[in-house]
Amino acid sequence: MKEPSSKFLVALAILAVGISITGIIASSPKLSIITGHTTGSVNISINSSLGISIVNADVNFTSSNPGDGKVSYLKKNIEGDACAADYACGFNLTNDGSILINISIQETESLFSSATFDNSKHLLYNTTHVELNYPSSAPGNGCSVGYPGGLSSGDWRPVPNAASEWAICSLNFTDDSDSVIVDINITIPDDELSGQKSGTLTFIATAS
Repeated sequence: MKEPSSKFLVALAILAVGISITGIIASSPKLSIITGHTTGSVNISINSSLGISIVNADVNFTSSNPGDGKVSYLKKNIEGDACAADYACGFNLTNDGSILINISIQETESLFSSATFDNSKHLLYNTTHVELNYPSSAPGNGCSVGYPGGLSSGDWRPVPNAASEWAICSLNFTDDSDSVIVDINITIPDDELSGQKSGTLTFIATAS
């Protein structure tokens, strides 16, 4: 029997490859070689973060007598050089996270020890939006108190001591809208003993 020539074998091989490629193309119409176009997607999940920082962690009032009243937004009532100007002397709280937050306030160590000490008369607070320079508006979702809303006599709230309350609601985390000042208004009880007085306010942030 006559053996096939090498040229004939090469021709058969080329024909077989051609048939194979044609079969792949016919069975795979979605390949980019046919359409000339394809798409891809990029996905990422961003974790949320919650955090606050405080400027002017100590509000030191000047020496006072029983019955005197002091407010932290007036530089003349503040001791030392930490206060640069009026309306800049209270606790400056900033949202350092990446979500809206609510911040609660509570007196966790009493400032005064007299028998007549009453927070509704002797220890009050208020909040003002720092960058926007006006008292912040209505509370956000889930806030029972919200921003007190001004610096007139009727807009101060007693600092709670039995349990915390929401003092700041839905505070934003973006620049130019992420800070508020919490001001303190004190009146010395008439029967308060002389000496150095120190109290502690605790602020706790939670997701709004």
